[in-house]
Amino acid sequence: MKDVNRKKISMVLFLCLAIALIMTACMNKTGSDENPMTTPGMTAAPSVTPSATVESQGAFDWLVDGEKVEENLSKISEISQARVIVNSDTALVAVKFNPAYKGELTDRIREMISNEIKKADPRIKTVTVTADENAVTKAYALSDRMRAGEAFEALKNDVEDLLRSIADRM
Repeated sequence: MKDVNRKKISMVLFLCLAIALIMTACMNKTGSDENPMTTPGMTAAPSVTPSATVESQGAFDWLVDGEKVEENLSKISEISQARVIVNSDTALVAVKFNPAYKGELTDRIREMISNEIKKADPRIKTVTVTADENAVTKAYALSDRMRAGEAFEALKNDVEDLLRSIADRM
């Protein structure tokens, strides 16, 4: 009699476990982790890096969220590291290639970078990409100064000079 009750209890427990596993497996998380709610008329507060922008799900602050974009850029197989500096509607992207990549900055790589930047911040109209060692060094130094808390206004002329020098080399 005890064996029959144990078998029944075991069977019920097994069925409950199976049902729980099936229900868990059928659950599918949809949407994103970000809170899509925004307050009407709300504007983004200016950040130390360029002005914060608004994307479809709320304000995009390059100082706060820019590192995620840089991480995404470094997932491109040819790129080991990237830094993004935004000035108004222009993004300057300085990239360092993976040591295994022996090529140069191609239109395909520029397009992938541009798409990632514009996906993060639709207000960006121009994306300037450089892999020139001198320009990359200057861009990283400017980015480090911004991350250290230096006001963007103090660096704005240096950023614009760097953008001009890159444009002159193209």
